[in-house]
Formats: sequence, structure tokens, C-alpha cells
Amino acid sequence: MPPRELQFSIYVGSIDSPKREKLMTADGTPVYVEPGYLLYGRNGRLVAHRFDAARRKLVGEPVALVDEPDRTDFLGSPSLVAGLRGGLGYYRRVPVQSEIAWLDAGGSVTGRVPLPAGAYEAVHASPDGRRAVVIRSTSAAASDLWMVDLARGTMNRFTFGPGRVDRPVWSPDGSRVAYSSDRGGRWDIYEKSAGGGGAETPIVSSGALLKYPSAYTSDGRTLVFEQIGERTGWDVWQVPLDGDGKPQPLLATPYDEQAAVLSPDGKWLAFVSNESGRSEIYVQDYPNAAEKHLVSVAGGAVPQWRSDGRELFFVSANSVAFVEVETKPGFRAGTPRLRPMRSDVVQGDVMPDFGRFLGIVRVGGAAENSDLTMVLNWRSDLGRR
Repeated sequence: MPPRELQFSIYVGSIDSPKREKLMTADGTPVYVEPGYLLYGRNGRLVAHRFDAARRKLVGEPVALVDEPDRTDFLGSPSLVAGLRGGLGYYRRVPVQSEIAWLDAGGSVTGRVPLPAGAYEAVHASPDGRRAVVIRSTSAAASDLWMVDLARGTMNRFTFGPGRVDRPVWSPDGSRVAYSSDRGGRWDIYEKSAGGGGAETPIVSSGALLKYPSAYTSDGRTLVFEQIGERTGWDVWQVPLDGDGKPQPLLATPYDEQAAVLSPDGKWLAFVSNESGRSEIYVQDYPNAAEKHLVSVAGGAVPQWRSDGRELFFVSANSVAFVEVETKPGFRAGTPRLRPMRSDVVQGDVMPDFGRFLGIVRVGGAAENSDLTMVLNWRSDLGRR
């Protein structure tokens, strides 16, 4: 398999001048160490590259040191530590075994989906509650979607790499699944038949580094997604799934807007915005955006509509919240009812009727951790290569 496209553009400049020039591309932010090297991830390896700080130039070719540590986060933060003159250390995430379980409204486990434990990361139930797609990782740099029959307790692989997948979203009729993957270097959006047959279809592929689907419109003809822009941060966009397929901005302000989901009747859009200084849940009419209402009162994330459109669910700090709403003749929200969230739940999804939860629960309550590996003689290794 050819190397995947590199992700981040690395620039160099002076703190005394706004001028900058591109130095290279890499999998994340480099770390500078003496005697004049940049350490960074490239194509699955941790490499050292000679750097002439006076001329702001790279010298020669990079030298591979070890297999790359855990991939950086979406901002490119380094997953290694190094002193200017000392050794270097890098982190590797230790996968924690988890299982898919049923939870009641109080957070108690009421049953388990009869599947083997695995490195599950997230689960998302279908609109009819009979199936779910689950993200299952095989390494820090690889994960795929699996389709689960919740009644039979069977699971079939749904995507086939390479790279990672994230944020699967079901179409309203349960016939399609949209998701994001970084297999091309950036996070682009794809769609595939929920039956598993046929090839996936690219939906949004652009120069924006991060793009994640968040919802379909009620008629299934448009996909709402979020992407990060250079000047406006996280924005909400939409793209028609027929016709020319040209994406258009839906919410694009100086603040971050994310996790937009449409009410079952398609007339109201719930989303997250940090315009108040923290992330809160708002609802506005769709598509006109003539009015906007604050729903949460103490922060919120990941909103979801009940299947009849009369209640909203969202996450708030270490709790989950339910809010009764009215959408006719106008919008009106009640007071959020908070319930504590279990500490051993990695991620979960409330079922469409809000009757119970489907959760990823750590086996034995173990917490995720990372191993720190120290390399003390890496400079001497450079001289032998």
C-alpha cells in the first residue's frame, strides 16, 4: 500500500516578523532538539531531520528512528516529549477492551449485546433501533465500521480501511450510512449502503483538513456536516446528495458551530455554539434561520432529537440531559433534567424513543492509559545510519 498523504503543513518564521515560509509537511507538530534536529511523524515512523535554524532550512534527508508513536490529535499536537539535550519519550495508547451494553435511564447496565469484547470506540443506533454501527480500532492509526444486528448479536465488517473512520450517521430511512475517514490524509466524507454491498461514494472531498457528517435532512436528500475553516473555526455546512453536489455554508460565524441535527419534521436545527463563551445547545428554524433559542443552561454537546421531535437529549459536563420541547406553532423549551453519566462508559447513543441507552462500556471498569517509551541513545543511532 502506498504511503498516505501527509496531513499538516509546517511553517517557520521569526517571532519578530509576521512573515513565514513553508518548511515541510508532516503527520503533526515537530519537536526541536539539540544538536539541531526536528523530530516528527512521517508515514508511520518517527523521524529525525537535521535543521539549520540560522538559515531556517532542512538539511539532508530524514532518518527513521522508531515506529511512529500514537497519532497526533486533530490540531497536530505532538505525542512525544524530548529535552533539548536529553532523551526522548513517546506515547503509545494501550487499547482497553470494552463491550456493547444496554443501559437504563439511570445508567444501570440492564443487558449486554452478545458480542466478543474488543477495542470499540463508539456506537450509533439505526433509526428503527434494530441495528447499530460501531467503530472498532485495530491500532492507534487504524479503525473501521462494523454493522451490528442488535437482536441476533452478530457483527459484520462494514468498511475496509486504510486509516481511521469516525462520526457515522444514519439516513432517516436507515438505508445509508455517512461517515468520515482520514484514508486520504484529510478527513473526507463518504457514504455507503447500510446493507454493506457496493462501493462507498465520496460525498465531500476538499482542502479543509477536518470534515465530519452530523445529520441527514428528513427527506434524506441533503447531508449536514461540519468542517473547520481558517478564519471562522468550526462551521456547519450542507451538501445536496443529488444534482451538482456543491457544499454550501449553513452556519458560519466567528464562533464555533458543531454537531447540527435536524428535527424529525425537518423544520428545526439543533446545534452547539460557543458564542456565549462556552459550548451550549441552540435551536433555530430551518432553513430560514429567522429565530434562535438557547436550550441548555449549563453547557452542552452532542444534541439528539427524540423520534417524535418532542424532546432533546444532550451531554452536559458529567451528566446527560433531557429537555421537553414544543415546535408548534413556535419553538419552546422546558428546563433540562440532568442525570449522572457512568465513568466507565466510553461513548453511548440514546435510542430513538429515548427509552434506553446503547453504550460502549470498559470491561472491568478499567481506564484507558498510555505507555511512555524512553529512547536514550537515539543520537548515537543517527551516526550509524
